[in-house]
Amino acid sequence: MAEIKVIDVYSDEELGIIEQDALLAKAISYFKDSSLPALVVQDEKGNYSGTLSLRWLDRSKIDTSQRKVKDLTRKVPKVEEHDALAEAARLMVESGATILPVYSGERLKGYLTREDIIGRIIAEDWGNNPVSVVMTKNPVYMFPSQTIGQLLATFREHGFSHAPVVKNGQTEGIVSLRDVIDIVYRRRNRTEGGFGSTRDHGGHGERSGETKNLQDIEIRHIMSSPVVAVRPDDSLRDAFDKMQSHDISSLAVVDHDEQLVGIMTKLDFLQPLASEVREQRQVTVQFTVKPNVEISEREREIIRKQFTAFAQKYKDTVGIGGLFVHMKRFGPATKGDQHIQCKLQFYTHQGQFYGIADAWSPEEAFRFALDKVERNIEDRRGRDMDEEYAERKIKEILRSEWGSTE
Repeated sequence: MAEIKVIDVYSDEELGIIEQDALLAKAISYFKDSSLPALVVQDEKGNYSGTLSLRWLDRSKIDTSQRKVKDLTRKVPKVEEHDALAEAARLMVESGATILPVYSGERLKGYLTREDIIGRIIAEDWGNNPVSVVMTKNPVYMFPSQTIGQLLATFREHGFSHAPVVKNGQTEGIVSLRDVIDIVYRRRNRTEGGFGSTRDHGGHGERSGETKNLQDIEIRHIMSSPVVAVRPDDSLRDAFDKMQSHDISSLAVVDHDEQLVGIMTKLDFLQPLASEVREQRQVTVQFTVKPNVEISEREREIIRKQFTAFAQKYKDTVGIGGLFVHMKRFGPATKGDQHIQCKLQFYTHQGQFYGIADAWSPEEAFRFALDKVERNIEDRRGRDMDEEYAERKIKEILRSEWGSTE
């Protein structure tokens, strides 16, 4: 798949271009008149500065008649049309973007979506591989009676955004961070009016009936149900077709007894392709740091060195991978101290490992989060060893009773 280029895949329908100092109301008019999923944002010199998504605008509380495009612009990587598709996959995985603008030099040529990439790679022989190749095994799951507050705490602890919902051993649905965002958005629209969509401009004002605390709402009320599931031996091509036909981004993976054995998301399709690039690169550390976080280049270099040593330690266990570091600050800095939250996403050939921690400096928060990543790796290695040990002991017993099992 490494020889596939962006130019072979991307949509040549040009994204609209808007200046970062334009009012958001102008962006609304763009979206009204087209089916574009996003706009490319340029600075006053005509340089690329990011993208504005219809989804971000649709869910924003911002007064679009007063605020500017740059207030909702996100710095999304761009790709060149002759870049390898694997590089585009890597950028999507590490940035969390689902759409990338495609350029030829300084000229905007079109855009590339997550679905464009997946659709292309599953058309190759790789699409015949079973779901078990990419799925997350033994996923953390929730119960229907648990609350949104408990769900968010679980997402925060483990660093993922989807979870199966299980009752009496049966998978009843899947719940995602997007489901939570959607319920927040719908409740806000009912209570405030406001900008509900590109064609709906309501007024503002309190309405009754919305007194229930969002944190206390049970997951059963927001989860996607009935669950859409695949088997571990289903092909990746069939799994993606099922996602597309149901317009969903994740699937439960169940065995022939309908017991949950895994979960897979669209991101899981991209990981193997992104890994092709990482195999040819040194260990990479990519930072996404909120503007109010004070972190020096010296601290960044210390973090890179710490992670390089860590990655080398676990090279034989999980392979060489890349690290995505996201930092944000809680409240103002006090006497030079900052309350920092650090979220780490470590991408490897053996899957993803997450760690989240809070501390009073970027370096300390990183160290604590990296400790959690290490514990996750050790936990998985322990589970794998337990499974291997159990299988080995069973074979020994069978050999002693029945002879060779081969």
